[in-house]
Amino acid sequence: MVGTTTLNTGASLELVGYGTWQAAPGEVGQGVKVAIETGYRHLDLAKVYSNQPEVGAAIKEAGVKREDLFITSKLWNNSHRPEQVEPALDDTLKELGLEYLDLYLIHWPVAFPPEGDITQNLFPKANDKEVKLDLEVSLVDTWKAMVKLLDTGKVKAIGVSNFDAKMVDAIIEATGVTPSVNQIERHPLLLQPELIAHHKAKNILIAWAIVGGHSVIPKSVTPSRIGENFKQVSLSQEDVDAVSKLGEGSGRRRYNIPCTYSPKWDINVFGEEDEKSCKNAVKIK
Repeated sequence: MVGTTTLNTGASLELVGYGTWQAAPGEVGQGVKVAIETGYRHLDLAKVYSNQPEVGAAIKEAGVKREDLFITSKLWNNSHRPEQVEPALDDTLKELGLEYLDLYLIHWPVAFPPEGDITQNLFPKANDKEVKLDLEVSLVDTWKAMVKLLDTGKVKAIGVSNFDAKMVDAIIEATGVTPSVNQIERHPLLLQPELIAHHKAKNILIAWAIVGGHSVIPKSVTPSRIGENFKQVSLSQEDVDAVSKLGEGSGRRRYNIPCTYSPKWDINVFGEEDEKSCKNAVKIK
Protein backbone atom coordinates (compact mmCIF):
# COMPACT_ATOMS: atom_id res chain seq x y z
CA MET A 1 0.00 0.00 0.00
CA VAL A 2 1.27 3.48 -0.88
CA GLY A 3 2.19 5.59 2.12
CA THR A 4 0.80 9.04 2.81
CA THR A 5 2.01 12.21 4.44
CA THR A 6 0.20 15.22 5.88
CA LEU A 7 0.60 18.73 4.48
CA ASN A 8 0.79 21.78 6.72
CA THR A 9 -2.88 22.38 5.85
CA GLY A 10 -3.84 19.03 7.39
CA ALA A 11 -4.58 17.46 4.00
CA SER A 12 -3.40 13.91 3.33
CA LEU A 13 -1.15 13.35 0.30
CA GLU A 14 -0.09 10.00 -1.17
CA LEU A 15 3.71 9.77 -1.41
CA VAL A 16 3.56 8.37 -4.95
CA GLY A 17 1.81 10.51 -7.55
CA TYR A 18 1.27 10.09 -11.29
CA GLY A 19 3.11 12.69 -13.38
CA THR A 20 1.91 13.91 -16.80
CA TRP A 21 5.01 15.83 -17.97
CA GLN A 22 6.03 15.02 -21.57
CA ALA A 23 3.07 12.68 -22.00
CA ALA A 24 2.04 12.97 -25.64
CA PRO A 25 -1.47 14.00 -26.72
CA GLY A 26 -3.52 10.90 -27.39
CA GLU A 27 -1.51 8.93 -24.83
CA VAL A 28 -1.80 10.91 -21.62
CA GLY A 29 -5.53 10.30 -21.19
CA GLN A 30 -5.12 6.54 -21.38
CA GLY A 31 -2.15 6.81 -19.03
CA VAL A 32 -4.24 8.67 -16.46
CA LYS A 33 -7.04 6.10 -16.68
CA VAL A 34 -4.58 3.22 -16.23
CA ALA A 35 -2.94 5.05 -13.33
CA ILE A 36 -6.26 5.52 -11.55
CA GLU A 37 -7.20 1.88 -12.20
CA THR A 38 -3.81 0.87 -10.76
CA GLY A 39 -4.56 2.78 -7.59
CA TYR A 40 -3.00 6.20 -8.04
CA ARG A 41 -5.02 8.96 -6.41
CA HIS A 42 -2.42 11.75 -6.58
CA LEU A 43 -2.09 13.36 -10.04
CA ASP A 44 0.57 15.97 -10.91
CA LEU A 45 -0.33 18.32 -13.79
CA ALA A 46 0.72 21.70 -15.21
CA LYS A 47 -0.50 24.27 -17.71
CA VAL A 48 2.77 24.09 -19.65
CA TYR A 49 2.41 20.33 -20.17
CA SER A 50 -0.30 21.26 -22.71
CA ASN A 51 -2.39 18.18 -22.00
CA GLN A 52 -4.81 19.25 -19.25
CA PRO A 53 -8.02 18.98 -21.35
CA GLU A 54 -7.23 15.35 -22.15
CA VAL A 55 -6.30 14.66 -18.53
CA GLY A 56 -9.56 16.22 -17.36
CA ALA A 57 -11.59 14.05 -19.72
CA ALA A 58 -9.75 10.94 -18.51
CA ILE A 59 -10.43 11.82 -14.87
CA LYS A 60 -14.13 12.10 -15.66
CA GLU A 61 -14.15 8.80 -17.56
CA ALA A 62 -12.32 7.01 -14.73
CA GLY A 63 -15.40 7.45 -12.56
CA VAL A 64 -13.59 8.09 -9.28
CA LYS A 65 -15.14 10.53 -6.82
CA ARG A 66 -13.45 13.93 -6.96
CA GLU A 67 -12.88 13.94 -3.20
CA ASP A 68 -10.91 10.70 -3.53
CA LEU A 69 -8.33 12.33 -5.81
CA PHE A 70 -5.53 14.77 -4.97
CA ILE A 71 -4.91 16.95 -8.02
CA THR A 72 -1.97 19.33 -8.38
CA SER A 73 -1.40 21.86 -11.16
CA LYS A 74 0.97 24.77 -11.64
CA LEU A 75 0.93 28.46 -12.48
CA TRP A 76 2.95 29.08 -15.62
CA ASN A 77 5.64 31.76 -15.97
CA ASN A 78 3.61 34.11 -18.18
CA SER A 79 0.96 34.59 -15.49
CA HIS A 80 3.07 35.82 -12.57
CA ARG A 81 1.64 39.33 -12.46
CA PRO A 82 -0.85 39.50 -9.56
CA GLU A 83 -3.86 40.34 -11.74
CA GLN A 84 -3.22 37.25 -13.89
CA VAL A 85 -2.86 34.62 -11.17
CA GLU A 86 -6.55 33.89 -10.58
CA PRO A 87 -7.47 33.99 -14.31
CA ALA A 88 -4.66 31.49 -14.94
CA LEU A 89 -6.12 29.21 -12.28
CA ASP A 90 -9.58 29.60 -13.83
CA ASP A 91 -8.14 28.59 -17.20
CA THR A 92 -6.62 25.45 -15.69
CA LEU A 93 -9.89 24.54 -13.94
CA LYS A 94 -11.76 25.04 -17.21
CA GLU A 95 -9.29 22.81 -19.08
CA LEU A 96 -9.66 20.09 -16.45
CA GLY A 97 -13.41 20.46 -15.99
CA LEU A 98 -12.93 20.80 -12.23
CA GLU A 99 -14.22 23.18 -9.57
CA TYR A 100 -11.07 23.18 -7.45
CA LEU A 101 -7.47 21.97 -7.15
CA ASP A 102 -6.03 20.30 -4.09
CA LEU A 103 -2.68 22.01 -4.65
CA TYR A 104 -1.54 24.87 -6.91
CA LEU A 105 2.16 25.61 -7.33
CA ILE A 106 4.22 28.44 -8.81
CA HIS A 107 6.01 26.35 -11.44
CA TRP A 108 9.23 28.39 -11.65
CA PRO A 109 10.71 31.42 -9.85
CA VAL A 110 10.93 32.98 -13.31
CA ALA A 111 8.41 35.33 -14.93
CA PHE A 112 7.65 35.83 -18.62
CA PRO A 113 5.66 38.83 -19.86
CA PRO A 114 2.02 38.23 -20.80
CA GLU A 115 1.87 38.66 -24.57
CA GLY A 116 -1.01 37.83 -26.90
CA ASP A 117 -3.27 34.99 -25.81
CA ILE A 118 -1.49 33.94 -22.62
CA THR A 119 -3.38 30.65 -22.55
CA GLN A 120 -1.52 29.71 -25.74
CA ASN A 121 1.60 31.92 -26.00
CA LEU A 122 3.49 30.22 -23.18
CA PHE A 123 7.00 31.12 -24.36
CA PRO A 124 7.14 34.74 -25.59
CA LYS A 125 10.38 35.19 -27.54
CA ALA A 126 13.00 37.91 -27.09
CA ASN A 127 14.64 36.56 -30.25
CA ASP A 128 15.16 33.22 -31.98
CA LYS A 129 17.49 32.01 -29.23
CA GLU A 130 15.93 33.37 -26.02
CA VAL A 131 12.57 33.67 -24.30
CA LYS A 132 11.53 37.10 -23.06
CA LEU A 133 11.69 37.68 -19.30
CA ASP A 134 9.45 39.84 -17.11
CA LEU A 135 11.89 41.41 -14.65
CA GLU A 136 9.33 43.76 -13.11
CA VAL A 137 7.24 41.30 -11.12
CA SER A 138 8.73 39.71 -7.98
CA LEU A 139 8.17 36.33 -6.36
CA VAL A 140 6.62 38.11 -3.40
CA ASP A 141 4.14 39.86 -5.72
CA THR A 142 3.09 36.54 -7.20
CA TRP A 143 2.94 34.73 -3.87
CA LYS A 144 0.66 37.40 -2.39
CA ALA A 145 -1.77 36.73 -5.26
CA MET A 146 -1.47 32.99 -4.67
CA VAL A 147 -2.35 33.48 -1.00
CA LYS A 148 -5.56 35.27 -2.02
CA LEU A 149 -6.63 32.15 -3.93
CA LEU A 150 -7.07 30.31 -0.63
CA ASP A 151 -10.17 32.40 0.09
CA THR A 152 -11.82 31.60 -3.25
CA GLY A 153 -12.45 27.90 -2.61
CA LYS A 154 -10.72 27.11 -5.91
CA VAL A 155 -7.56 25.74 -4.25
CA LYS A 156 -7.09 23.79 -1.03
CA ALA A 157 -3.36 24.45 -0.69
CA ILE A 158 -0.62 26.44 -2.42
CA GLY A 159 3.08 25.87 -2.92
CA VAL A 160 6.10 26.44 -5.10
CA SER A 161 8.44 24.58 -7.42
CA ASN A 162 12.17 25.01 -8.08
CA PHE A 163 12.55 27.56 -5.26
CA ASP A 164 15.63 27.78 -3.04
CA ALA A 165 15.65 28.50 0.70
CA LYS A 166 16.19 32.24 0.26
CA MET A 167 13.18 32.51 -2.05
CA VAL A 168 10.99 30.51 0.32
CA ASP A 169 12.02 32.59 3.32
CA ALA A 170 11.21 35.82 1.47
CA ILE A 171 7.66 34.85 0.54
CA ILE A 172 6.94 33.59 4.05
CA GLU A 173 8.30 36.80 5.59
CA ALA A 174 6.17 38.93 3.25
CA THR A 175 2.88 37.11 3.83
CA GLY A 176 3.12 34.89 6.89
CA VAL A 177 1.93 32.01 4.69
CA THR A 178 4.21 28.99 4.31
CA PRO A 179 4.11 26.96 1.07
CA SER A 180 2.71 23.47 1.61
CA VAL A 181 5.08 21.97 -0.97
CA ASN A 182 8.25 22.75 -2.90
CA GLN A 183 8.62 20.49 -5.93
CA ILE A 184 12.32 20.28 -6.79
CA GLU A 185 14.90 18.32 -8.73
CA ARG A 186 16.23 15.68 -6.37
CA HIS A 187 18.04 12.44 -7.16
CA PRO A 188 21.24 10.61 -6.09
CA LEU A 189 23.43 13.21 -7.82
CA LEU A 190 21.53 16.17 -6.32
CA LEU A 191 20.33 15.36 -2.80
CA GLN A 192 20.20 18.98 -1.56
CA PRO A 193 20.45 18.11 2.17
CA GLU A 194 20.59 21.77 3.28
CA LEU A 195 17.33 22.59 1.48
CA ILE A 196 15.72 19.43 2.86
CA ALA A 197 16.69 20.38 6.42
CA HIS A 198 15.45 23.95 5.90
CA HIS A 199 12.08 22.77 4.64
CA LYS A 200 11.67 20.11 7.31
CA ALA A 201 12.08 22.79 9.98
CA LYS A 202 9.30 24.82 8.33
CA ASN A 203 7.01 21.82 7.69
CA ILE A 204 7.25 22.16 3.90
CA LEU A 205 6.91 18.92 1.94
CA ILE A 206 9.58 18.20 -0.65
CA ALA A 207 8.12 16.58 -3.76
CA TRP A 208 10.03 14.20 -6.06
CA ALA A 209 11.89 11.99 -3.58
CA ILE A 210 10.14 9.37 -1.48
CA VAL A 211 13.12 8.29 0.68
CA GLY A 212 12.91 10.30 3.88
CA GLY A 213 9.15 10.89 3.81
CA HIS A 214 9.05 13.02 0.67
CA SER A 215 6.71 12.66 -2.31
CA VAL A 216 7.76 11.32 -5.70
CA ILE A 217 6.09 11.89 -9.09
CA PRO A 218 7.01 9.11 -11.57
CA LYS A 219 5.70 9.40 -15.13
CA SER A 220 4.94 6.89 -17.88
CA VAL A 221 2.15 6.11 -20.33
CA THR A 222 3.10 2.41 -20.52
CA PRO A 223 0.65 0.35 -18.41
CA SER A 224 3.28 -2.08 -17.07
CA ARG A 225 5.58 0.75 -16.01
CA ILE A 226 2.72 2.70 -14.44
CA GLY A 227 2.12 -0.33 -12.23
CA GLU A 228 5.82 -0.82 -11.45
CA ASN A 229 6.20 2.84 -10.48
CA PHE A 230 3.34 2.50 -8.02
CA LYS A 231 5.20 -0.17 -6.05
CA GLN A 232 7.40 1.12 -3.25
CA VAL A 233 10.84 -0.49 -2.94
CA SER A 234 12.36 -0.68 0.52
CA LEU A 235 16.06 0.13 0.76
CA SER A 236 18.33 -0.74 3.66
CA GLN A 237 20.20 2.08 5.39
CA GLU A 238 23.37 0.69 3.83
CA ASP A 239 21.81 1.03 0.37
CA VAL A 240 20.61 4.57 1.11
CA ASP A 241 24.08 5.58 2.33
CA ALA A 242 25.73 4.12 -0.78
CA VAL A 243 23.34 5.94 -3.13
CA SER A 244 23.81 9.19 -1.19
CA LYS A 245 27.56 9.12 -1.81
CA LEU A 246 27.06 9.24 -5.59
CA GLY A 247 26.42 12.98 -5.52
CA GLU A 248 29.39 13.92 -3.38
CA GLY A 249 32.19 16.11 -4.74
CA SER A 250 32.56 16.01 -8.51
CA GLY A 251 29.65 13.58 -8.79
CA ARG A 252 27.10 16.28 -7.97
CA ARG A 253 24.97 17.28 -10.94
CA ARG A 254 21.86 19.33 -11.64
CA TYR A 255 20.15 18.55 -14.94
CA ASN A 256 17.24 21.00 -15.04
CA ILE A 257 18.85 24.41 -15.63
CA PRO A 258 16.81 27.02 -17.58
CA CYS A 259 19.96 28.82 -18.73
CA THR A 260 20.81 25.73 -20.80
CA TYR A 261 17.39 25.39 -22.41
CA SER A 262 16.73 26.05 -26.07
CA PRO A 263 15.42 28.68 -26.36
CA LYS A 264 17.46 29.95 -23.43
CA TRP A 265 16.05 31.53 -20.29
CA ASP A 266 18.74 34.14 -19.60
CA ILE A 267 18.41 34.03 -15.82
CA ASN A 268 20.47 32.60 -12.97
CA VAL A 269 18.08 30.54 -10.84
CA PHE A 270 20.32 28.16 -8.90
CA GLY A 271 23.81 29.68 -8.91
CA GLU A 272 25.26 26.76 -10.88
CA GLU A 273 28.43 26.96 -12.96
CA ASP A 274 26.34 26.70 -16.14
CA GLU A 275 24.45 29.85 -15.10
CA LYS A 276 27.41 32.19 -14.64
CA SER A 277 26.97 33.61 -18.14
CA CYS A 278 23.35 34.61 -17.44
CA LYS A 279 22.76 38.36 -17.30
CA ASN A 280 19.69 38.34 -15.04
CA ALA A 281 18.86 37.32 -11.48
CA VAL A 282 15.57 36.20 -9.96
CA LYS A 283 13.60 39.15 -8.56
CA ILE A 284 12.64 37.87 -5.13
CA LYS A 285 11.02 40.99 -3.62
